[in-house]
Amino acid sequence: MTASDPSPKDSASDRRDTQREKMVARETKILQAATKVFAERGVDGAKMAEIARDANVAEGTLYLYYRNKQDLLAGVVGNFWRNLTEGAIAAMADAESIEEQLMALARYHLNALLDQFEVVALTYRARQRHGEPEFQLAQIRDYVKVFDQVIQRGVDRGYFAQDINLWQVRDAFYGTLEFSARTLHLRGDSYDESVVENLMRMLSCYRTWSSQTADSEPERAGDERASAEYVFIRSQQDIVERLARIEAALAKGNS
Repeated sequence: MTASDPSPKDSASDRRDTQREKMVARETKILQAATKVFAERGVDGAKMAEIARDANVAEGTLYLYYRNKQDLLAGVVGNFWRNLTEGAIAAMADAESIEEQLMALARYHLNALLDQFEVVALTYRARQRHGEPEFQLAQIRDYVKVFDQVIQRGVDRGYFAQDINLWQVRDAFYGTLEFSARTLHLRGDSYDESVVENLMRMLSCYRTWSSQTADSEPERAGDERASAEYVFIRSQQDIVERLARIEAALAKGNS
């Protein structure tokens, strides 16, 4: 054996790595096939034999990875949430400001919902079918944590108020996108950027007044959209100030 020849130990390690890679690749194909069949035929209509055929593996091979159809369904759902989370992080990678990060996440989420509408519906049905409140909860928490971390960075930077109610902002964000995706899907429409723009205007009410004024000055932004947002924010400030004056007048009159 020469110095350049691999040792028996190295060869055994390489074989194990190759075998592991093949197993991972095969499982990926199984999950892709199962996702497609479940989405098209539903859980009850899906057959393990059809999934195996689509994955180009023997039916018995499926059971080496998943005990039964319910176990495979859980694998599909878990894989969906993992991919969604990884995609969200990647989509925000180049965004610097809090607003850019939220817009990137919103665009990503809306596109993901529209592109995988049947798969998303499958995850909802799977959770109801499973009958356990904790099912999918860990994966969902990992995904929404991406949004939560953006909001926390916004609080740390003074972009959002310290007393912001996180769960309400999260529900407003994801709820708006999910209902909008459903409407677009039912209408047969494609992605609509105005959904994200209107969502960002709505979220501006959670920002601190200082960040709203500083970030929305027309002179700094220099475009028509910034001017519109500035007017919108100023109108909110005017309303709050008027309400404060009214409350003060009422309090004085009752004293």
